Amino acid sequence: MDTDDPGELGRTVVETWFSYDTRTDANRNDAPVRAAELGVLTAELNAQVRADAEIPVKATGEWAQWASQGATVTAVAVEVPNQGQANTATRYHGMYEVTSTVTDSSGTEIGSDVQYVAVVLTDDGDGWRVSSVTTL
Repeated sequence: MDTDDPGELGRTVVETWFSYDTRTDANRNDAPVRAAELGVLTAELNAQVRADAEIPVKATGEWAQWASQGATVTAVAVEVPNQGQANTATRYHGMYEVTSTVTDSSGTEIGSDVQYVAVVLTDDGDGWRVSSVTTL
């Protein structure tokens, strides 16, 4: 994976982090693990994601409804202005508008949502790495 473009790298991680398949995912924690498997998170964020995945989460509410319909959630992220955070040669502040579309097992759209996600990337000389992902 190309780690030379922090904006594009952030977009890829965000889309992976917020896309789910209730037919194969146990809960929302599985998507960040897929993002970690891309190999572009900092060691600290990677450890946090994997530790969070070990916490048992009961499928309730929205997730349970989606699972009963065999739903998938597809996230599409578009980078937007980051509200004035200064980017440097070693630190990049990405802001993404994320549209999540929920479709049932027949492919019928059953919902959508828009949220904003802030991503901080750092470059310690070995390419950009994602150090935080925060839903705003």
